[in-house]
Amino acid sequence: MSMPKTGLPRKKLQKGMIFMGALAEGTEKLQKQASKAVGFMAGKKVGVHSVSAVQQVDDPIEALNLLSRALLDMGIDWNFKPFKHVHMDSFIEHKDGKQYIYLVFKDCMIRNVLFHYGHAQKESLCIMSHGIFSGALEAIMPGYNVELEIEHAGPNSCYKVLTLAPRLASRLAPRQGVVEKQDDSS
Repeated sequence: MSMPKTGLPRKKLQKGMIFMGALAEGTEKLQKQASKAVGFMAGKKVGVHSVSAVQQVDDPIEALNLLSRALLDMGIDWNFKPFKHVHMDSFIEHKDGKQYIYLVFKDCMIRNVLFHYGHAQKESLCIMSHGIFSGALEAIMPGYNVELEIEHAGPNSCYKVLTLAPRLASRLAPRQGVVEKQDDSS
C-alpha cells in the first residue's frame, strides 16, 4: 500500500498527538467540562476545513466513504466502518425523524495516543476527534446536524453511534409568505 501524496506520516502525527494528550490532560484539570467544549469546537473547525474540497452528498454511507477517502488523502488512516446489528435491515436506523448509524473505530490514532500517554478515553482528546468527525460530515452533508457518541470505549476498538438530524428548513431558506418591507420614501 502506497503512502498518500500529502500529509504527515502517521508516526510523526502520532508523536504530535502525544503532546496533545499532555496538553488535554492539563486543560481538563484546570477547566473541567469547558475543555471538552473547547476541544469539540476546535475539532469541528478543523473538520470543516479538512473536507472543503470534498463533494457534498445526502447519502450517509456515501458521505462516510468520502470522509474516509479525504482523510486518507491527508495521510490519516482512521479505520472506521458502519456496523449492522443482526436485527437491522440496513446500516441506517430511522427513528424519531433522525438517522442512526453504528460505527466501529478499529485502529484509532487517538486511542493509541491515549494508551501510550496513559490518558483516559471519553475525555477532551476523544471529544476533539468527535468534533473533527462531526464538522467534516456536516460539511459533506450540509442538510444535517451530526453527533457522534461513544457507546463503548475499549483497548481494541470503540463502538459509537452517529446521529444525523435534519436541519430545520427555516435555517436554510427564508420562510415562505414573508414579504420584505418596501421603502416608500421616494
